[in-house]
Order: sequence, then C-alpha cells, then structure tokens
Amino acid sequence: MIKKLKRLIKLTILSWFGFASCGENAVLEEAHVPYTAYGSPYGLFRVDIKVTDEANKPIKGIKVTPIVIHEPRYDIRRSVLDPISSDYSGKANKVYNYSWVSNNVRILFEDIDGDQNGGSFAKDSILVKPVQTKEPNGWFAGDYSVSAVKRLKKEQP
Repeated sequence: MIKKLKRLIKLTILSWFGFASCGENAVLEEAHVPYTAYGSPYGLFRVDIKVTDEANKPIKGIKVTPIVIHEPRYDIRRSVLDPISSDYSGKANKVYNYSWVSNNVRILFEDIDGDQNGGSFAKDSILVKPVQTKEPNGWFAGDYSVSAVKRLKKEQP
C-alpha cells in the first residue's frame, strides 16, 4: 500500500511540473503562430496567370501547373502543385498553402480540351521568380506571388 501511495505522489508531482513548464510558453508561442500547429512553418503562395492566343484573345480550358524548383541543397528537387484551369477570361488564379521558399517556379501550359475554345495550342512553359508580398515572422514564412501573361501558339499540324 505504501509503494502505491509513493507512486501516486511521484506521478502527481511530475504531472504538476509538466503542466507548469508548458503553460505560459504555450500561450506565447500561440501568439506568434496563429494559423498553424506548433512547430510547422507555413506561408501563402499566390498564382495569378493570364493565358491568351497570339492575337491576345483569352483562352479557356488551359491546364496551368506551377512547379516549384527547390535549391540544390534540398533533397526534393521540385514540387508539382495542383493544376489550375484557365477560365473564360483566360485567368488561372489560386492560393496555395506552403512551407517552402524558392527563387524559381516553372509554369507549364497544356491545352487539354483539343480544338474547343479557340483551337489546339502547343505545350509551353515559363520560368518566373516569386515576389515577396509579406515579410516572414517566426514560423510564418511570408507570402509570395507570381503573375504573368502567357501567349500560346497554335499547334502545328
């Protein structure tokens, strides 16, 4: 009975130390990391692309795929983001959550609807550099965006 009582007292004291050690610090960390779980870097990456034909008319139905090219020191060389489809005004916009920062993003353009929406267009790509729109702070890696206008050429038969 005495052994059980000693164990209970030890566990109670240790649990008090555990709660006391993280209570105040957890509140301070929370103030710096409002949008994510503790210890997870995060940021926003905005893509704003307009796709047109050679006559500057908007093209609907073009698959726009951002590919983040990582620095050589990373194990992962590139990250392919979810594709976006251009709308009737040729715009392809999306905001991605991310935890990386890179100086280069390749944007791939692919006509996935064939002859619809102005004809068949050849695959193409551009390399763009993200612009920082909000400064990093603690676990927040900042906001970055890329914007461009891409003119696609019709596919040659």
